[in-house]
Amino acid sequence: METKKINKTIYFLRLEKDEEVINSLKNFFKKERLKSASFYGIGAGKDFIIGYYDLGKKEYLKKKIKKECEILSLIGNISYLKKEIFIHIHIVISDKNFKIFGGHLFSAKVSATLEVFLFLMDKKLTRKLFPDIGLNLITFKKFHQ
Repeated sequence: METKKINKTIYFLRLEKDEEVINSLKNFFKKERLKSASFYGIGAGKDFIIGYYDLGKKEYLKKKIKKECEILSLIGNISYLKKEIFIHIHIVISDKNFKIFGGHLFSAKVSATLEVFLFLMDKKLTRKLFPDIGLNLITFKKFHQ
C-alpha cells in the first residue's frame, strides 16, 4: 500500500495487487493510531465475499464472487467495537458482462489497484450490539476523545 497524507484530515491510499482490502485498511488505521473515519474508493478486485443482511433471520446471506470485477463504489466507515477496530464496508462491483453485484463486504483482494480517500474524524466512534436488530451499530451515547 502506498499512502499520501493530503492534509490534517484526509489520506489517499492506493492498495496494490493481491492486498486484502479489510485487513489492509485495519493495519493502516492501527499503525497510524487514528480515531475514526469514513472512506470511499474505486478500483478492481477479485475473490469477493459479499452479504445481504436478512433482518428477520438476523443473519447475513453470503455470496462468493471469485472472478475479477471492477469496483464501482466502495464506501464505509471505521469505528471501534470494544477496543477492536471495526471496518464497515458496502460495495458495488461489475463483471466483464456488466452484471452488477452489491452488498456488505466481508472480504476481497485487489486485482489491479484500489484507490481510497479516507476522511478522519476527531472523535472515536464506538459500536454496541443492538439485540433487536442483531447487529453492532454505532452508538452516540459515548464519544471518546
